Amino acid sequence: MNNTVREELYKTLCDLLEKQFKDFKWWLKGIDYNEKPNIVTASLEKANQQEVVDLLIHYYGEDAPKVCIRVLQKSNINDVARKLEETLQKDVDAHQLPDSSDHGSSNYSPRASYDPLKPLIQPMQDHEAAPSTSLNPPTGPHHSAMFRTDLCEQELEDYRSYVKTQFETIEDPNSDPGERVSLDKRYSTLTILRGQLSQQERVNGIQAIGRKHTEIQAISKRPESSAKIKTLFDPIHGLNPKTVVLQGAAGIGKTMMAKKIMLDWASQQFYPDRFNCVFYISCREFNCHAESEKSSIAEIISKQWPRCHAVENFIQNILKNERKLLFIIDGFDELRYSFDQAEDSCCSDPWKKEPIKIILRSLFQKKLLPESFLIITTRPIALKKLNRYLEYPHFFQILGFSGEKMEEYFQNFFGDDKDQATQALRFVQQNDTLFTMCVIPLVSWIICTVLKQEMEGGINLQKMPCTLTEIYMLYLSSLLKYHHKESEQDVQRKLKNVCSLAAEGIWKQQILFPEEEVMKDNLVQDDFFPLFLNENNFKRDIHCIKNFSFIHLSFQEFFASLFYVLKGGEQHHSENLNTNLRALLKRQTFEDPSTKCEYFRSEFAVEFRFLFGFLNEENRMRELKKEFGWEISCENKELLLNWVKKNINSKINAIDLNWITQDKHMLYLYNSFHIKIHLYLEKEILSYLYETQDENFVRDALCAITEINYQCNSYMELMILTYCIQHCQNLEYLYVRSPTSIYQADNGLFLPKNKVHSHRNWKPFKLDEGYMEDFFKSLTKLRNLRVLRLENLHVTVSCRLQLVEVFRKNQKLKELNFIFEDTNHSAVELLCSALQRPCEIETLELNVKGMTQKCSMDLADIFWRNQKLKELKLYLYNIDDKTAHMMFWGLLHRNCKVEKLWLSTELTESCSWRVAELFRKSQTIKQVWLVLSYSNEQRFKMICEALQDRHCKVEELWWIHTCRLFGKWLTESCSWHLARVLMNSPILKKLWLWVEDSNARMVNILCKGLQYPKCKLEKLCIHGGFLSNTSSSDFLEVLKRLKELQLFLCRLDEKVEKMLCEGLQHSACQIKKLRLEGEFLTESFCRSFAEILRKKTRLRELDLLTNNTNNIAVEMLCEGLKHADCNVIKLGLGGKFLTEFFSSHLSDVFRKHQTLKELELFPINNIDGVVEVLRNGLEHSDCKLEVLRINGEYLKVFCGHSLSFGTQIATIVNINQNLQEFYLHGDCISDYETKLLCEELKHSGHNLKDLWLNGKYIIQNGEWMDMEHMT
Repeated sequence: MNNTVREELYKTLCDLLEKQFKDFKWWLKGIDYNEKPNIVTASLEKANQQEVVDLLIHYYGEDAPKVCIRVLQKSNINDVARKLEETLQKDVDAHQLPDSSDHGSSNYSPRASYDPLKPLIQPMQDHEAAPSTSLNPPTGPHHSAMFRTDLCEQELEDYRSYVKTQFETIEDPNSDPGERVSLDKRYSTLTILRGQLSQQERVNGIQAIGRKHTEIQAISKRPESSAKIKTLFDPIHGLNPKTVVLQGAAGIGKTMMAKKIMLDWASQQFYPDRFNCVFYISCREFNCHAESEKSSIAEIISKQWPRCHAVENFIQNILKNERKLLFIIDGFDELRYSFDQAEDSCCSDPWKKEPIKIILRSLFQKKLLPESFLIITTRPIALKKLNRYLEYPHFFQILGFSGEKMEEYFQNFFGDDKDQATQALRFVQQNDTLFTMCVIPLVSWIICTVLKQEMEGGINLQKMPCTLTEIYMLYLSSLLKYHHKESEQDVQRKLKNVCSLAAEGIWKQQILFPEEEVMKDNLVQDDFFPLFLNENNFKRDIHCIKNFSFIHLSFQEFFASLFYVLKGGEQHHSENLNTNLRALLKRQTFEDPSTKCEYFRSEFAVEFRFLFGFLNEENRMRELKKEFGWEISCENKELLLNWVKKNINSKINAIDLNWITQDKHMLYLYNSFHIKIHLYLEKEILSYLYETQDENFVRDALCAITEINYQCNSYMELMILTYCIQHCQNLEYLYVRSPTSIYQADNGLFLPKNKVHSHRNWKPFKLDEGYMEDFFKSLTKLRNLRVLRLENLHVTVSCRLQLVEVFRKNQKLKELNFIFEDTNHSAVELLCSALQRPCEIETLELNVKGMTQKCSMDLADIFWRNQKLKELKLYLYNIDDKTAHMMFWGLLHRNCKVEKLWLSTELTESCSWRVAELFRKSQTIKQVWLVLSYSNEQRFKMICEALQDRHCKVEELWWIHTCRLFGKWLTESCSWHLARVLMNSPILKKLWLWVEDSNARMVNILCKGLQYPKCKLEKLCIHGGFLSNTSSSDFLEVLKRLKELQLFLCRLDEKVEKMLCEGLQHSACQIKKLRLEGEFLTESFCRSFAEILRKKTRLRELDLLTNNTNNIAVEMLCEGLKHADCNVIKLGLGGKFLTEFFSSHLSDVFRKHQTLKELELFPINNIDGVVEVLRNGLEHSDCKLEVLRINGEYLKVFCGHSLSFGTQIATIVNINQNLQEFYLHGDCISDYETKLLCEELKHSGHNLKDLWLNGKYIIQNGEWMDMEHMT
């Protein structure tokens, strides 16, 4: 035994892990090699690596390397065994003697050269015998493969050439026989990102990719994770991937990418030095094999190249160097096999035949060919199942085309006709739905196919329909027109059968259809079934079977939707299919427990767009009706219409009840759009209505809609809104907002490099003026619009005339809110130009940054020219002195009629002077809201002095001071200035004061102003933080002078609770009206406050709006309200009081409190809680309530307008015959609902003398007002 072999044996054993070395010794003691005695067990138990080598040589001599390799193989340490085999073979080659012709015959003997590898490859004794087949593992010590460790270059080149011929061309689904296109010319690079999809993304399917760039923008934050085909196996964080998983939605291009990898390898463009052979395995084929059917990986490989049997030892040589092998497993999600087998149900022998599922699982788990490489493609929905069987996989997401690559695909598709490619791309880009769906390669192919046919027929793409249904219908029409030769009756029957098959598959969640299922509907006919179904030929033993699938899941959804809306579709279905559309809707929708509303699941969005798209019987179905006599089922159409009416009337309330009244004021001040509390109509449903393009259907569906609150994120969404609102004839409130601007996806993955901008250099996408022009044109068709709010919409010059028409034709339009975040000066000028024409606008809100002098001059003219303007809300930022001068000049004009001013601005010295001048000289402004920032003492003093002026008409002041000044909050000096306002103002009656982090000294100064004998203040609104810094004596003195107190309590600490109760029960307290809001419902406070209610205090009006629930505290409070000595005659309730939780307590109060004559309610979420409370309380005959008020102020701000408000009000009015007056404040009921209410009340037995809705009497002194007055 030479030293080289001894050293190699020692190195090999040292490379083993501890457990592997232990297993090696266990197998070695019972090897039974060539009838030689085994090594004594006792000698092996504690032997180290050196000692084991010595034992091997001692017992087996020259055969020691063979025994070592055999034991390694039996220990399943194949990689080490193979490495030792190769090392020893190299050593043999290095010491090989010259050819026999060079040797002297007298000295040369073949046995003189030691060859340790000659008899090494033997069939394992514990393997079951291979079945009789043409492909068997090599046996015998003299097999020629024993001396070859690699494939020859010619064999590899032959195999590469064969792969090229198989993958260099592909067939389009609609191609003629023999028509093929180049894969390289058709293929465009797909975006690949490293990492796993989230659980939600896994089930979103195609639609998750095409959601108006939402996912694309999220993806764009991870450019460092991008990958390419050529880098899939590059090291990641120092680790070399051996298993790569490519995941993506259906039609996203997984199979195309797998085939491209095969072609690139054959062209030596994909890791040419790493992989000797690459094999493509389609999982779809395995579904046609019985689970019990057996095969081996060697047999599977042999089917990849028909000539492999003609090449000597091809398979054996391939398997010999498994680290040079790559297997592409395409379509794991399509496998029907269960992989839940026992752990020992695996295969490690490439020649051993096992069921396919065991072969695949062993490949995945690296039990079989552990050194080989894998690429597995799958849909996200199967990823969790796959992950259980993989060893250290690396996940990549296929996201489809980037914007640049989608453009490249269009150019490739149209070839040399660049003009057609440009037209098609422009057509898709202007339609957001089509554009985002084109991220999916299959959809791009569909659209390119259809558009190419249309352009070749001379159609102008600008007049093309822009819906998915239209595109698919055109594609269907073209297939039926050019590819079928059967009679119309045969085509009608077969196409209905296709629809039935698709619907059944959707119902069963089935994608692949066995031949017998297709045969029963007679679909397998020449020139017809290939139009819609893919035929897949699968080999099983000596037979060939067929399996079918739709070209793509979207086609299956398309035909399934068509099946459900066609008249007579029920006659063409299997017995297992529930064809009831109602059942389909129920199955594919879910109910939100909080809102009790039904919503579509996102994974069914495309199917339902088709479902609604088919409802356009006039345009969509015209050709099919003409050719085949098909008609839309009226029953199903009515069902879908009713479903839309039900769900579109439901609003989504995202309101936290902790945000009650104190934040309501912040909401007013900072504009309700800035607080992310949105009440909106379901965008998906609006998109379904747009898909119909059926004006009558849409008009009927939207007839009851009075409010739309819409977040517009793309031009397509603007187009959808434009189409829908023109059919909302009863629309009264329209709120439309967009992001700061509508941008293209700002990332290199989705834009060409020359179009990528840094975040700070974002630029608005160039807007076709036609979009906004069409939007405003649709507004001119409305006649009941009362409030219009537009935020960040890019108003263009061409909109001017349309905007004028909106104001002219909408005589009910009273409130207009415009927010311009992008410093759009031209938009402000256009707005001002339109407002200078005669219009009915009474409330104007403007939020402008960096206003120009020209804009301020235009606005100033509006302030005094528009005699209807009564309320003005201005949010002004970065304005210079001249601009401020022009603005305030307009407000001081003698013809200016503005009475309420909301002003939020940066208080510069010049601005302070202008505001002060306005307060001194304005003869109309009586209510002022001030939110001032960056003020110093001098500027603050300026305004306070103006408020003390004898000519100042301000009666109600809302003052918010929230900004730091030189590191301090509102100073003591500023407090003295405000206190002097309270002391000296001749007219100020109400003060709402919110000062952050007020201290005791500052509060004491303000209290001195409130206690001053000449102070005219009657109502004070403060927060709990202010009160906590007040002394008991100061607070009591304030209560002696005030008539009305309003407290906002974020929390009720012990000091505030004690002070409040002591002050209210003091005999000198003058408070007649008390309003408590927020967190006050504690047991200790309610116990004390109930005692106050039992005493004959001056308190007559009590408003309670709480955020929390405390049953015991409410019981205590209600006991006080029910007491005979309680003097409260008017009770206001809001927040959690208007829930079923408190309704039983409150109904007892209404029944027993005999002096309670007036009730005011402040609903927050909806009117339902109000109805429940009133129904339980007013139904008792002992209830003496005569006046009922519902204040919709909060309902309007937070929730908009309840579409069932009018009907429920009628129910309330009819509950109690003692009710004589009903008032609804807050402008929260629409004119449409007012009409419905009137119809209800005219036919009921109410006793109302006065009915007041939205500032108008409907009934006055028992007399009905005329409809002209009401509306």
